[in-house]
Amino acid sequence: MPGIVAVLIYAFMTAWGEVLFASVLTDDSTRTLAVGLQGYATQNNVYWNQIMAASLTVSVPVVVGFLLLQRYLVAGMTAGAVK
Repeated sequence: MPGIVAVLIYAFMTAWGEVLFASVLTDDSTRTLAVGLQGYATQNNVYWNQIMAASLTVSVPVVVGFLLLQRYLVAGMTAGAVK
């Protein structure tokens, strides 16, 4: 179980921040959160306040998930170690 949870956490964190793959396969009606953050930077202006607020909102689920499953992550990483 700890190994499966460790892989689940790594896969979720990698997929959550994937921008290149999502920007190629999505359009304006089906874009992901990471691609949506790019909309705050226009050709003439960058809205730093909105980017920082949205970035915090986007990163909260990853941080909460990591804190809740940290015990399993450590157990899964050390399960294959030489003792």
